[in-house]
Amino acid sequence: EDGVGDEVGASGAAYVFERQPGGSWGQVALLRAAAPEAGDNFGAAVAASGDRIVVGAPFDDGASDQDFGTGAVYVFERSPRGWPATETVLLRASNAEAFDGFGTSVDISGDRLVVGAPFEDGPVNETPGSGAAYVFERSPGGAWPERALLRASNREFPDLAGNDAFGTSVALSGDRLVVGAPAEDGPNNTMTGAGAAYVFDRTAQGWPATETDLLRASDAKVNAFFGTSVSLDAARIAVGARFQDGGNQALRGAGRAYAFEKPPAAGWGEVATLSASNAGSDDGLGVGVAIGGVWALAGAPVEDGPNNTAPTSGAVYAFNLQDVVIPVELASFSASRTPNGVALAWQTTTETNNAGFHIERSTTDAGAFQTVGFEPGHGTTVQPKAYGFLDRTAPPAARLTYRLRQVDTDGTPDLSPEVHVATAVRSTRLVAVAPQPAREAAWIRFEVAAAGRVALHLYDVLGRRIRTLDRGARPRGVHRLRVDLTGCAPGTYFVRMTGAAHTDTVPLRVVR
Repeated sequence: EDGVGDEVGASGAAYVFERQPGGSWGQVALLRAAAPEAGDNFGAAVAASGDRIVVGAPFDDGASDQDFGTGAVYVFERSPRGWPATETVLLRASNAEAFDGFGTSVDISGDRLVVGAPFEDGPVNETPGSGAAYVFERSPGGAWPERALLRASNREFPDLAGNDAFGTSVALSGDRLVVGAPAEDGPNNTMTGAGAAYVFDRTAQGWPATETDLLRASDAKVNAFFGTSVSLDAARIAVGARFQDGGNQALRGAGRAYAFEKPPAAGWGEVATLSASNAGSDDGLGVGVAIGGVWALAGAPVEDGPNNTAPTSGAVYAFNLQDVVIPVELASFSASRTPNGVALAWQTTTETNNAGFHIERSTTDAGAFQTVGFEPGHGTTVQPKAYGFLDRTAPPAARLTYRLRQVDTDGTPDLSPEVHVATAVRSTRLVAVAPQPAREAAWIRFEVAAAGRVALHLYDVLGRRIRTLDRGARPRGVHRLRVDLTGCAPGTYFVRMTGAAHTDTVPLRVVR
């Protein structure tokens, strides 16, 4: 929008609409900056909470008009007489520099607001384009001081292909904040532009220096731009991946959205992937997302209308998360020989209509699988579940192969990856982790058949190693190790022991 009389090109504006008694929506205000300038892009991002509106102007040139594209954010507060003609407060970053894009994204929740600056260059400008998010809180006098500057923990110097763009999208609800970084390159920078979203939870001491959780898509791919958009509501998060391919990767750039939930005493887990029923290439589903209660919305601005008759007319899709099937997601599956047979252990992260698992076994010579047992499932749940089964009838074959045939309540089957078990005498064996559940401490019992090196580690449900419990040479015999759990949050963990030729994993549940 070009300002009053079109004299300030692309300075921008924001329009306020309110619902009238009859149900219609009428415009009640037109908001502009007090000192608009050409190219500010005022209105590139907006958010409202009660009688406050926040407007981002990511190309504003700073207080001196010399820091080009520094960015600014404007706060408007409605009085009894209505909305003011210009801003109540103007906010800038404490470390403002040219081309940071401060104001590219904004959100507000009561007396707290967050601003994204996806092109900010990190401390002392050592990570160009890594991005930042800024938290402001309203003081009793009406000022909005900056309370926190947040960055991702895994910032790495970008290559020539691009930057992480942390702060492209932000969402705020009470003491929780989500920030999207759509150009993040995946674990260990192995997937260019796969994208990520970061969760920050405010404590009594304030906002943490780094995120409390990191979200990625279960079907992450190169240049999907997961984190293009984010939305937050209570215990659910929605994340858009604007360039994710649809239709089993056949529809290039169709776009996709993802829903995450946080069960009590557990980390965030993906519970649904959301795709358009009429997905087409380059639709861009996920450019914008919103989540509230059981509903999630996703925008596809370049969808081509009914039967593709209106190119790039766009569409918005509504998803009822209660109707979206949560797959039975297998987090781990292992098998190891014991004196009493072959012990199998597996864990799921989410389940929907899971009737249970048929345990199937094959020998190297025979090739065909036979069912040797069944473990009932937990129906529908978003909480991690651990399973175990002891195959007491395992034959003395050179090698055994196991798989799980998971069956839904409607009879639909799904096969797990296969695991193999050798019959050779084990050099090490993780016998038990007790008590279950544990509170302050747990005891690990393990056997070493021949003196050698062992390593024991503690992992969380996302597969992240959080602690080394023991590492070094151990003599032959049975050993016990005490694990202090006072610093561990409630939830499910895994104790993993690696010996010369064998690895065992046992779940450990921690409660408070």
